[in-house]
Amino acid sequence: MNNISSLYHYTSFETFVKIWLSKKLKFGDITLLNDICEADKKISTPLVPGGIERFSWAENVVSPYKQLSFTKDFDSKTKGSMSPYMWGHYGDKRKGVCIEFDFKSFALDESMIHGSVEYVERLKIPFDIPATLNNETEIRKYTRENITQLFFTKSKDWKPENEYRIISDKADWLNFQEKSIKSVCVTNPKGQECEFLENLLPETIPVMFFGFRSDPDGYYFPTIYKAKDFREVCAINRSMKLEKKNLKEIIEGQQQELNISGFKMPVHDIESL
Repeated sequence: MNNISSLYHYTSFETFVKIWLSKKLKFGDITLLNDICEADKKISTPLVPGGIERFSWAENVVSPYKQLSFTKDFDSKTKGSMSPYMWGHYGDKRKGVCIEFDFKSFALDESMIHGSVEYVERLKIPFDIPATLNNETEIRKYTRENITQLFFTKSKDWKPENEYRIISDKADWLNFQEKSIKSVCVTNPKGQECEFLENLLPETIPVMFFGFRSDPDGYYFPTIYKAKDFREVCAINRSMKLEKKNLKEIIEGQQQELNISGFKMPVHDIESL
């Protein structure tokens, strides 16, 4: 049973605006993927009588497939939008956005097959078509039965992607409703892009900020904030630091006056402010 709740899609800021305005995601051409093993789907079949025709049927079945790629939550504490690796590779070098989708709200048609990608030590290439298959219909059925090997298996080198994939041999777009977007994440809560998104999106879709905090030992760990709340906290902290600085300057000024009359305030009282 599929218990996936949220799926995350990294993209550039400009592409997100197009996605938002159109309310659809484009299935990508598999030959343009960055994984060299996937971009070139190799097919083999025995060179017995009918082999050339069988190979042609197999290409007709496999080549129309296109795909959409998402990232899953890594665990209960680390969301799919909290991956520096993914921000660097697919989030326009962290200048883009990460869209959190409600997977259960997607209206997938019968042509769309979905599932988690499996990462293996050794990738089996090519995809073998048995000589016992005698027409395109049989090859199509065989491909469906072995779809995991063909479209949902990657080398362990790509494991940090933690990918969930939707493929289709018919659809070019996946349409979604506004409610399908649960949040949109950026890495700069004070940038113009963040402000633009907060004005563009309804209040029901929060703009989040991915960043890092340090633990008591000084080690950094990833975390997610609501961008607007983060800015408000920063403003309060700046105000408190300014008040503290002003108060310290006032006390130091008073100390200088008191020193003239022979009274000196203990240094630790000032430093504690």
